[in-house]
Amino acid sequence: MSLTSGKSVYLTANEFSTDDEFDGDSAKDSLDSGNTSAEASLKDEVVDSVVVTPTEAGFAKALQTQNHQTRAKELGYPEGDTASSTLEDDSSVGSVMSSKEYNENEDSSDEEDNVSEEVEIQEDVLKLCNEIAEAQQPDFQKQDEIERACFENLIHLRTLAISEGGLLANTLRKRAWPLLLGISPLDLDDQQNYRVPKYFPRVTTKIQELVQLDVNRVLKRFPPNLSETQQDHIQSYLNNLILAVLQSNPQAHYYQGFHDICLTFLLVCLAQNVPYIAYMSLNKMVETTLAPFMEKTMEATNEIIHVVFAILEKEDKALYNKIVVESKCPAAFCLPWVITWFSHTLPNDTDIFRLSDFILGCGDQLNPSYLIPVFLSAALVLRNSDEIKENVTDTDIATMHHTLAQLPLHETSLEPWLKDSLKLIKKYAGKEKQLMARAIKIKDYMNELWNEEPVRRRRPVNRNGSVIATVGRFVFIRHRWLTLAIVVLGAAFFAQRYGGVEFEESTE
Repeated sequence: MSLTSGKSVYLTANEFSTDDEFDGDSAKDSLDSGNTSAEASLKDEVVDSVVVTPTEAGFAKALQTQNHQTRAKELGYPEGDTASSTLEDDSSVGSVMSSKEYNENEDSSDEEDNVSEEVEIQEDVLKLCNEIAEAQQPDFQKQDEIERACFENLIHLRTLAISEGGLLANTLRKRAWPLLLGISPLDLDDQQNYRVPKYFPRVTTKIQELVQLDVNRVLKRFPPNLSETQQDHIQSYLNNLILAVLQSNPQAHYYQGFHDICLTFLLVCLAQNVPYIAYMSLNKMVETTLAPFMEKTMEATNEIIHVVFAILEKEDKALYNKIVVESKCPAAFCLPWVITWFSHTLPNDTDIFRLSDFILGCGDQLNPSYLIPVFLSAALVLRNSDEIKENVTDTDIATMHHTLAQLPLHETSLEPWLKDSLKLIKKYAGKEKQLMARAIKIKDYMNELWNEEPVRRRRPVNRNGSVIATVGRFVFIRHRWLTLAIVVLGAAFFAQRYGGVEFEESTE
Protein backbone atom coordinates (compact mmCIF):
# COMPACT_ATOMS: atom_id res chain seq x y z
CA MET A 1 0.00 0.00 0.00
CA SER A 2 1.42 3.35 -0.98
CA LEU A 3 1.91 5.99 1.68
CA THR A 4 0.42 8.60 -0.60
CA SER A 5 -2.83 6.75 -1.03
CA GLY A 6 -4.46 8.78 1.69
CA LYS A 7 -4.44 6.00 4.28
CA SER A 8 -2.90 6.92 7.62
CA VAL A 9 -1.10 4.97 10.29
CA TYR A 10 -1.39 6.17 13.86
CA LEU A 11 0.58 5.52 17.01
CA THR A 12 0.06 5.96 20.69
CA ALA A 13 1.59 8.51 23.02
CA ASN A 14 4.22 6.07 24.17
CA GLU A 15 5.10 4.90 20.65
CA PHE A 16 5.53 8.50 19.59
CA SER A 17 9.30 8.65 19.89
CA THR A 18 10.15 5.59 17.83
CA ASP A 19 11.55 5.79 14.36
CA ASP A 20 9.70 4.40 11.37
CA GLU A 21 9.60 0.64 11.78
CA PHE A 22 8.06 -0.10 8.39
CA ASP A 23 10.90 0.42 5.95
CA GLY A 24 9.59 -0.45 2.51
CA ASP A 25 13.06 -0.98 1.04
CA SER A 26 14.16 -3.41 3.75
CA ALA A 27 10.87 -5.30 3.45
CA LYS A 28 11.33 -5.59 -0.30
CA ASP A 29 14.91 -6.83 0.16
CA SER A 30 13.65 -9.45 2.58
CA LEU A 31 11.14 -10.73 0.05
CA ASP A 32 13.64 -10.68 -2.82
CA SER A 33 16.17 -12.65 -0.78
CA GLY A 34 13.96 -15.69 -0.70
CA ASN A 35 11.39 -15.13 1.98
CA THR A 36 8.66 -16.38 -0.32
CA SER A 37 6.91 -18.43 2.33
CA ALA A 38 6.29 -15.40 4.50
CA GLU A 39 5.09 -13.48 1.45
CA ALA A 40 2.65 -16.21 0.54
CA SER A 41 1.24 -16.45 4.05
CA LEU A 42 0.87 -12.73 4.61
CA LYS A 43 0.13 -11.18 1.23
CA ASP A 44 -3.62 -11.23 1.87
CA GLU A 45 -3.37 -9.84 5.41
CA VAL A 46 -3.31 -6.08 4.71
CA VAL A 47 -4.90 -3.54 7.06
CA ASP A 48 -5.13 0.21 6.48
CA SER A 49 -4.12 1.47 9.92
CA VAL A 50 -3.01 0.67 13.41
CA VAL A 51 -5.30 2.12 16.05
CA VAL A 52 -4.20 1.78 19.63
CA THR A 53 -5.59 3.10 22.86
CA PRO A 54 -3.02 4.83 25.08
CA THR A 55 -2.81 4.85 28.82
CA GLU A 56 -0.17 6.51 30.92
CA ALA A 57 0.75 3.22 32.60
CA GLY A 58 1.22 1.11 29.49
CA PHE A 59 4.67 2.08 28.29
CA ALA A 60 6.19 -1.40 28.51
CA LYS A 61 3.30 -2.91 26.59
CA ALA A 62 3.69 -0.30 23.89
CA LEU A 63 7.32 -1.25 23.45
CA GLN A 64 6.29 -4.87 23.02
CA THR A 65 3.90 -3.65 20.34
CA GLN A 66 6.79 -1.95 18.62
CA ASN A 67 8.78 -5.19 18.65
CA HIS A 68 5.81 -6.95 17.04
CA GLN A 69 5.79 -4.30 14.37
CA THR A 70 9.50 -4.80 13.78
CA ARG A 71 8.86 -8.50 13.48
CA ALA A 72 6.10 -7.78 10.94
CA LYS A 73 8.62 -5.92 8.80
CA GLU A 74 11.02 -8.85 8.96
CA LEU A 75 8.25 -11.14 7.73
CA GLY A 76 7.79 -9.05 4.64
CA TYR A 77 4.98 -6.54 5.08
CA PRO A 78 5.15 -3.74 2.52
CA GLU A 79 5.77 -0.19 3.75
CA GLY A 80 2.82 1.30 5.62
CA ASP A 81 0.98 -2.02 6.19
CA THR A 82 0.70 -3.84 9.48
CA ALA A 83 -1.38 -6.51 11.03
CA SER A 84 -4.76 -5.62 12.38
CA SER A 85 -5.16 -4.19 15.86
CA THR A 86 -7.01 -6.08 18.55
CA LEU A 87 -7.96 -4.26 21.76
CA GLU A 88 -8.09 -6.81 24.52
CA ASP A 89 -8.75 -4.69 27.61
CA ASP A 90 -8.77 -1.10 28.88
CA SER A 91 -5.43 -1.36 30.68
CA SER A 92 -3.59 -2.34 27.54
CA VAL A 93 -1.90 0.25 25.38
CA GLY A 94 -2.58 -1.95 22.40
CA SER A 95 -1.59 -5.26 20.90
CA VAL A 96 -0.89 -5.74 17.22
CA MET A 97 -1.91 -9.14 15.89
CA SER A 98 -2.32 -10.73 12.48
CA SER A 99 -4.50 -13.63 11.48
CA LYS A 100 -1.39 -15.77 11.89
CA GLU A 101 0.47 -15.10 15.14
CA TYR A 102 4.13 -14.19 15.05
CA ASN A 103 6.70 -16.37 16.67
CA GLU A 104 7.01 -14.38 19.92
CA ASN A 105 9.52 -16.70 21.50
CA GLU A 106 12.21 -15.92 18.94
CA ASP A 107 14.82 -13.55 20.35
CA SER A 108 12.58 -12.95 23.39
CA SER A 109 15.54 -12.24 25.66
CA ASP A 110 16.80 -9.46 23.33
CA GLU A 111 13.33 -7.93 23.18
CA GLU A 112 13.05 -7.87 26.98
CA ASP A 113 16.43 -6.15 27.25
CA ASN A 114 15.37 -3.50 24.73
CA VAL A 115 12.11 -2.91 26.61
CA SER A 116 13.94 -2.55 29.91
CA GLU A 117 16.44 -0.09 28.44
CA GLU A 118 13.72 2.02 26.79
CA VAL A 119 11.64 2.09 29.99
CA GLU A 120 14.66 3.27 31.97
CA ILE A 121 15.37 6.06 29.46
CA GLN A 122 11.71 7.09 29.49
CA GLU A 123 11.55 7.23 33.29
CA ASP A 124 14.71 9.33 33.51
CA VAL A 125 13.40 11.81 30.94
CA LEU A 126 10.06 12.15 32.74
CA LYS A 127 11.81 12.70 36.05
CA LEU A 128 14.03 15.47 34.66
CA CYS A 129 11.09 17.14 32.92
CA ASN A 130 9.23 17.17 36.22
CA GLU A 131 12.20 18.71 38.01
CA ILE A 132 12.32 21.75 35.71
CA ALA A 133 8.56 22.23 35.97
CA GLU A 134 7.86 22.11 39.69
CA ALA A 135 7.70 25.35 41.68
CA GLN A 136 10.42 25.78 44.28
CA GLN A 137 7.90 26.71 46.97
CA PRO A 138 4.63 24.94 46.15
CA ASP A 139 1.42 26.80 46.92
CA PHE A 140 -0.91 23.93 47.75
CA GLN A 141 -3.94 26.16 48.14
CA LYS A 142 -3.45 27.59 44.65
CA GLN A 143 -2.87 24.11 43.27
CA ASP A 144 -6.26 23.03 44.60
CA GLU A 145 -7.85 26.13 43.04
CA ILE A 146 -6.29 25.35 39.66
CA GLU A 147 -7.48 21.74 39.78
CA ARG A 148 -11.03 22.79 40.59
CA ALA A 149 -11.01 25.55 37.96
CA CYS A 150 -10.00 23.04 35.27
CA PHE A 151 -13.32 21.28 35.81
CA GLU A 152 -15.58 24.11 36.96
CA ASN A 153 -14.59 27.64 35.91
CA LEU A 154 -12.55 28.55 32.83
CA ILE A 155 -12.66 32.28 33.62
CA HIS A 156 -11.13 31.68 37.04
CA LEU A 157 -8.55 29.39 35.43
CA ARG A 158 -7.46 32.30 33.21
CA THR A 159 -7.15 34.52 36.26
CA LEU A 160 -4.98 31.94 38.00
CA ALA A 161 -2.76 31.53 34.91
CA ILE A 162 -2.16 35.30 34.79
CA SER A 163 -1.63 35.72 38.53
CA GLU A 164 1.81 35.61 40.14
CA GLY A 165 3.46 32.23 39.75
CA GLY A 166 1.10 31.12 36.99
CA LEU A 167 0.02 27.49 36.92
CA LEU A 168 2.89 26.36 39.16
CA ALA A 169 3.66 22.90 37.71
CA ASN A 170 3.40 20.81 34.57
CA THR A 171 1.07 18.38 36.31
CA LEU A 172 -1.47 21.23 36.17
CA ARG A 173 -0.39 22.79 32.88
CA LYS A 174 -0.94 19.62 30.86
CA ARG A 175 -4.64 19.85 31.70
CA ALA A 176 -5.02 23.64 31.86
CA TRP A 177 -3.20 24.70 28.67
CA PRO A 178 -5.52 22.86 26.25
CA LEU A 179 -8.55 24.30 28.07
CA LEU A 180 -7.13 27.82 27.83
CA LEU A 181 -6.69 27.27 24.09
CA GLY A 182 -10.38 26.46 23.78
CA ILE A 183 -10.17 22.67 23.50
CA SER A 184 -13.22 21.00 24.95
CA PRO A 185 -12.77 18.75 28.02
CA LEU A 186 -14.75 16.11 26.11
CA ASP A 187 -12.16 16.20 23.33
CA LEU A 188 -9.36 15.81 25.85
CA ASP A 189 -11.01 12.67 27.24
CA ASP A 190 -12.01 11.23 23.86
CA GLN A 191 -9.66 8.37 23.04
CA GLN A 192 -10.15 8.94 19.32
CA ASN A 193 -8.08 12.12 19.71
CA TYR A 194 -5.14 10.19 21.16
CA ARG A 195 -4.08 9.05 17.72
CA VAL A 196 -1.10 10.86 16.20
CA PRO A 197 -0.04 10.51 12.53
CA LYS A 198 2.88 8.19 12.00
CA TYR A 199 3.63 8.93 8.35
CA PHE A 200 3.93 12.36 6.77
CA PRO A 201 3.37 12.15 3.01
CA ARG A 202 2.09 15.75 2.85
CA VAL A 203 5.31 17.14 4.31
CA THR A 204 7.95 17.64 1.64
CA THR A 205 11.44 16.25 2.00
CA LYS A 206 12.84 19.78 2.07
CA ILE A 207 10.67 20.72 5.06
CA GLN A 208 11.48 17.47 6.86
CA GLU A 209 15.19 18.18 6.48
CA LEU A 210 14.71 21.75 7.74
CA VAL A 211 12.78 20.49 10.76
CA GLN A 212 15.55 18.01 11.53
CA LEU A 213 18.17 20.76 11.40
CA ASP A 214 16.14 22.92 13.80
CA VAL A 215 15.55 20.00 16.15
CA ASN A 216 19.29 19.34 16.27
CA ARG A 217 19.84 22.91 17.49
CA VAL A 218 17.58 22.86 20.56
CA LEU A 219 19.88 20.99 22.92
CA LYS A 220 20.37 24.09 25.08
CA ARG A 221 16.71 23.95 26.09
CA PHE A 222 16.75 20.33 27.19
CA PRO A 223 16.63 19.48 30.90
CA PRO A 224 20.12 19.41 32.47
CA ASN A 225 22.18 16.25 32.97
CA LEU A 226 20.63 14.34 30.09
CA SER A 227 22.68 11.57 28.56
CA GLU A 228 23.20 11.47 24.81
CA THR A 229 20.66 8.65 24.53
CA GLN A 230 18.07 10.65 26.46
CA GLN A 231 18.70 13.70 24.27
CA ASP A 232 18.12 11.57 21.18
CA HIS A 233 14.93 10.30 22.80
CA ILE A 234 13.48 13.82 23.21
CA GLN A 235 14.69 14.93 19.79
CA SER A 236 12.87 11.99 18.23
CA TYR A 237 9.71 12.98 20.10
CA LEU A 238 10.05 16.60 18.96
CA ASN A 239 10.74 15.79 15.31
CA ASN A 240 7.72 13.48 15.08
CA LEU A 241 5.50 16.00 16.89
CA ILE A 242 6.32 18.82 14.46
CA LEU A 243 5.84 16.65 11.38
CA ALA A 244 2.58 15.27 12.76
CA VAL A 245 1.19 18.79 13.20
CA LEU A 246 2.25 19.78 9.69
CA GLN A 247 0.76 16.58 8.29
CA SER A 248 -2.59 17.37 9.95
CA ASN A 249 -2.57 21.03 8.84
CA PRO A 250 -1.62 21.24 5.16
CA GLN A 251 -2.51 24.95 5.08
CA ALA A 252 0.25 25.71 7.60
CA HIS A 253 3.75 26.59 6.39
CA TYR A 254 6.61 25.74 8.72
CA TYR A 255 8.73 28.62 9.98
CA GLN A 256 11.96 28.51 11.95
CA GLY A 257 10.91 29.15 15.52
CA PHE A 258 7.84 26.91 15.46
CA HIS A 259 10.03 24.14 16.83
CA ASP A 260 10.70 26.23 19.97
CA ILE A 261 6.99 26.48 20.77
CA CYS A 262 6.55 22.77 20.03
CA LEU A 263 9.35 21.93 22.45
CA THR A 264 7.71 24.03 25.19
CA PHE A 265 4.48 22.06 24.90
CA LEU A 266 6.33 18.76 24.54
CA LEU A 267 8.35 19.24 27.73
CA VAL A 268 5.17 20.05 29.65
CA CYS A 269 3.39 16.97 28.36
CA LEU A 270 6.41 14.66 28.61
CA ALA A 271 6.54 15.37 32.32
CA GLN A 272 3.21 13.54 32.55
CA ASN A 273 3.86 11.17 29.63
CA VAL A 274 0.96 12.54 27.59
CA PRO A 275 2.57 13.89 24.38
CA TYR A 276 -0.69 13.53 22.47
CA ILE A 277 -1.96 16.55 24.46
CA ALA A 278 0.89 18.58 22.97
CA TYR A 279 -0.24 17.41 19.53
CA MET A 280 -3.85 18.45 20.17
CA SER A 281 -2.80 21.83 21.60
CA LEU A 282 -0.50 22.66 18.70
CA ASN A 283 -3.16 21.73 16.18
CA LYS A 284 -5.42 24.29 17.84
CA MET A 285 -2.70 26.95 17.90
CA VAL A 286 -1.91 26.51 14.22
CA GLU A 287 -5.52 27.47 13.50
CA THR A 288 -5.62 30.44 15.92
CA THR A 289 -2.73 32.06 17.79
CA LEU A 290 -0.03 31.01 15.32
CA ALA A 291 -2.08 31.20 12.12
CA PRO A 292 -0.62 34.48 10.71
CA PHE A 293 2.94 33.31 11.36
CA MET A 294 2.38 30.13 9.34
CA GLU A 295 1.16 31.78 6.16
CA LYS A 296 3.03 31.35 2.91
CA THR A 297 4.68 34.79 3.16
CA MET A 298 5.86 36.90 6.10
CA GLU A 299 3.80 39.94 5.12
CA ALA A 300 1.19 39.50 7.86
CA THR A 301 3.92 38.79 10.44
CA ASN A 302 5.77 41.94 9.38
CA GLU A 303 2.66 44.04 9.96
CA ILE A 304 2.00 42.44 13.35
CA ILE A 305 5.44 43.14 14.80
CA HIS A 306 5.13 46.83 13.82
CA VAL A 307 2.32 47.10 16.37
CA VAL A 308 5.19 47.42 18.87
CA PHE A 309 6.06 50.80 17.32
CA ALA A 310 2.40 51.85 17.29
CA ILE A 311 2.25 51.25 21.05
CA LEU A 312 5.57 53.01 21.68
CA GLU A 313 4.39 56.04 19.70
CA LYS A 314 1.37 56.43 21.97
CA GLU A 315 3.14 55.63 25.23
CA ASP A 316 6.51 57.38 24.83
CA LYS A 317 6.95 59.64 21.81
CA ALA A 318 10.60 60.42 22.63
CA LEU A 319 11.44 56.71 22.79
CA TYR A 320 9.63 56.14 19.49
CA ASN A 321 11.61 58.93 17.83
CA LYS A 322 14.89 57.57 19.18
CA ILE A 323 14.29 54.06 17.83
CA VAL A 324 12.34 54.70 14.64
CA VAL A 325 13.20 58.18 13.38
CA GLU A 326 16.80 58.63 14.52
CA SER A 327 18.17 55.09 14.49
CA LYS A 328 15.80 53.79 11.79
CA CYS A 329 15.82 50.44 13.59
CA PRO A 330 13.42 47.91 12.02
CA ALA A 331 10.94 45.93 14.10
CA ALA A 332 12.86 42.72 13.40
CA PHE A 333 14.45 42.90 16.86
CA CYS A 334 11.20 41.57 18.36
CA LEU A 335 10.46 39.01 15.62
CA PRO A 336 11.90 36.01 17.56
CA TRP A 337 10.09 37.19 20.69
CA VAL A 338 6.71 37.21 18.99
CA ILE A 339 6.85 34.06 16.86
CA THR A 340 8.46 31.87 19.56
CA TRP A 341 6.79 33.37 22.64
CA PHE A 342 10.26 34.37 23.90
CA SER A 343 11.27 30.69 24.13
CA HIS A 344 14.21 31.34 21.80
CA THR A 345 15.48 34.17 24.02
CA LEU A 346 14.77 33.44 27.69
CA PRO A 347 17.57 31.44 29.30
CA ASN A 348 15.61 28.79 31.26
CA ASP A 349 12.51 26.70 30.72
CA THR A 350 10.89 27.63 34.02
CA ASP A 351 10.53 31.24 32.84
CA ILE A 352 9.31 30.05 29.44
CA PHE A 353 6.58 27.96 31.07
CA ARG A 354 5.54 30.90 33.25
CA LEU A 355 5.41 33.25 30.27
CA SER A 356 3.33 30.72 28.35
CA ASP A 357 0.89 30.58 31.28
CA PHE A 358 0.47 34.34 30.99
CA ILE A 359 0.02 34.37 27.19
CA LEU A 360 -2.56 31.58 27.28
CA GLY A 361 -4.34 33.12 30.24
CA CYS A 362 -4.70 36.45 28.40
CA GLY A 363 -6.20 34.75 25.38
CA ASP A 364 -9.57 36.44 25.88
CA GLN A 365 -8.14 39.88 26.66
CA LEU A 366 -7.25 40.79 23.07
CA ASN A 367 -8.78 40.04 19.72
CA PRO A 368 -6.84 38.70 17.89
CA SER A 369 -4.96 36.84 20.61
CA TYR A 370 -1.71 36.63 18.60
CA LEU A 371 -1.07 40.27 19.61
CA ILE A 372 -0.36 39.29 23.23
CA PRO A 373 3.38 38.59 22.63
CA VAL A 374 3.53 41.96 20.84
CA PHE A 375 2.25 43.73 23.96
CA LEU A 376 4.80 41.82 26.03
CA SER A 377 7.49 43.10 23.66
CA ALA A 378 6.25 46.69 23.88
CA ALA A 379 6.11 46.55 27.68
CA LEU A 380 9.66 45.22 27.79
CA VAL A 381 10.97 48.10 25.66
CA LEU A 382 9.04 50.67 27.73
CA ARG A 383 10.53 49.27 30.95
CA ASN A 384 13.97 50.16 29.58
CA SER A 385 12.94 53.52 28.12
CA ASP A 386 15.30 55.73 30.13
CA GLU A 387 18.31 53.55 29.43
CA ILE A 388 17.63 53.52 25.70
CA LYS A 389 17.04 57.28 25.43
CA GLU A 390 20.14 58.17 27.46
CA ASN A 391 22.45 55.89 25.48
CA VAL A 392 24.17 58.25 23.01
CA THR A 393 25.98 55.43 21.19
CA ASP A 394 22.79 53.84 19.83
CA THR A 395 22.48 56.06 16.80
CA ASP A 396 22.37 53.54 13.95
CA ILE A 397 20.46 50.41 13.05
CA ALA A 398 23.09 47.89 14.14
CA THR A 399 23.78 49.21 17.64
CA MET A 400 20.10 49.91 18.38
CA HIS A 401 19.05 46.46 17.18
CA HIS A 402 21.68 44.84 19.40
CA THR A 403 20.59 46.85 22.44
CA LEU A 404 16.92 46.01 21.98
CA ALA A 405 17.54 42.32 21.24
CA GLN A 406 19.32 41.89 24.60
CA LEU A 407 16.50 43.34 26.73
CA PRO A 408 14.89 40.01 27.79
CA LEU A 409 18.19 38.92 29.32
CA HIS A 410 18.16 41.95 31.64
CA GLU A 411 14.95 40.89 33.38
CA THR A 412 15.82 39.24 36.68
CA SER A 413 12.16 38.56 37.51
CA LEU A 414 9.25 38.00 35.16
CA GLU A 415 6.45 39.14 37.45
CA PRO A 416 7.01 42.97 37.28
CA TRP A 417 7.29 42.72 33.50
CA LEU A 418 4.10 40.66 33.27
CA LYS A 419 2.22 43.13 35.46
CA ASP A 420 3.25 46.02 33.19
CA SER A 421 2.20 43.97 30.17
CA LEU A 422 -1.21 43.25 31.67
CA LYS A 423 -1.80 46.97 32.31
CA LEU A 424 -0.88 47.71 28.70
CA ILE A 425 -3.18 44.97 27.40
CA LYS A 426 -6.14 46.23 29.42
CA LYS A 427 -5.47 49.81 28.32
CA TYR A 428 -5.64 49.00 24.60
CA ALA A 429 -8.20 46.19 24.69
CA GLY A 430 -10.79 46.98 22.04
CA LYS A 431 -8.39 49.22 20.10
CA GLU A 432 -6.58 46.46 18.26
CA LYS A 433 -7.79 47.48 14.80
CA GLN A 434 -6.59 51.06 15.27
CA LEU A 435 -3.17 49.80 16.38
CA MET A 436 -2.93 47.47 13.38
CA ALA A 437 -3.85 50.29 10.99
CA ARG A 438 -1.24 52.57 12.53
CA ALA A 439 1.35 49.77 12.44
CA ILE A 440 0.91 49.42 8.68
CA LYS A 441 1.46 53.16 8.20
CA ILE A 442 4.60 53.04 10.35
CA LYS A 443 5.89 50.10 8.32
CA ASP A 444 5.41 52.05 5.09
CA TYR A 445 7.03 55.12 6.65
CA MET A 446 10.11 53.10 7.67
CA ASN A 447 10.38 51.67 4.17
CA GLU A 448 10.55 55.24 2.90
CA LEU A 449 13.26 56.08 5.44
CA TRP A 450 15.43 53.14 4.37
CA ASN A 451 14.98 53.89 0.67
CA GLU A 452 15.44 57.64 1.02
CA GLU A 453 17.98 58.73 -1.64
CA PRO A 454 18.38 61.93 -3.73
CA VAL A 455 16.54 61.42 -7.00
CA ARG A 456 18.14 62.78 -10.15
CA ARG A 457 15.54 64.63 -12.16
CA ARG A 458 15.89 64.32 -15.92
CA ARG A 459 15.05 67.13 -18.29
CA PRO A 460 11.65 66.57 -19.93
CA VAL A 461 11.98 64.80 -23.25
CA ASN A 462 10.25 66.18 -26.34
CA ARG A 463 8.50 63.15 -27.79
CA ASN A 464 7.43 65.05 -30.94
CA GLY A 465 10.97 65.83 -32.24
CA SER A 466 12.53 64.84 -35.56
CA VAL A 467 13.99 61.45 -36.45
CA ILE A 468 17.51 62.81 -35.99
CA ALA A 469 16.65 63.97 -32.47
CA THR A 470 15.15 60.59 -31.63
CA VAL A 471 18.25 58.73 -32.88
CA GLY A 472 20.47 61.14 -30.99
CA ARG A 473 18.62 60.50 -27.74
CA PHE A 474 18.83 56.75 -28.33
CA VAL A 475 22.57 56.80 -29.06
CA PHE A 476 23.91 59.52 -26.83
CA ILE A 477 21.55 59.45 -23.85
CA ARG A 478 19.83 56.13 -23.35
CA HIS A 479 22.82 54.02 -24.47
CA ARG A 480 25.61 56.49 -23.96
CA TRP A 481 27.99 54.02 -22.30
CA LEU A 482 27.59 51.51 -25.10
CA THR A 483 28.16 54.24 -27.66
CA LEU A 484 31.30 55.37 -25.83
CA ALA A 485 32.64 51.83 -25.73
CA ILE A 486 32.09 51.39 -29.47
CA VAL A 487 33.88 54.67 -30.21
CA VAL A 488 36.88 53.73 -28.06
CA LEU A 489 37.18 50.26 -29.59
CA GLY A 490 36.84 51.69 -33.08
CA ALA A 491 39.54 54.27 -32.41
CA ALA A 492 41.85 51.56 -31.08
CA PHE A 493 41.23 49.38 -34.12
CA PHE A 494 42.01 52.13 -36.62
CA ALA A 495 45.09 53.23 -34.66
CA GLN A 496 46.49 49.71 -34.74
CA ARG A 497 45.52 49.04 -38.34
CA TYR A 498 46.62 52.19 -40.10
CA GLY A 499 49.12 53.58 -37.65
CA GLY A 500 51.41 50.56 -38.06
CA VAL A 501 51.24 50.68 -41.94
CA GLU A 502 52.29 54.31 -42.09
CA PHE A 503 55.24 53.58 -39.77
CA GLU A 504 56.54 50.75 -41.98
CA GLU A 505 56.31 52.87 -45.16
CA SER A 506 58.32 55.66 -43.57
CA THR A 507 61.14 53.27 -42.65
CA GLU A 508 61.48 52.03 -46.20
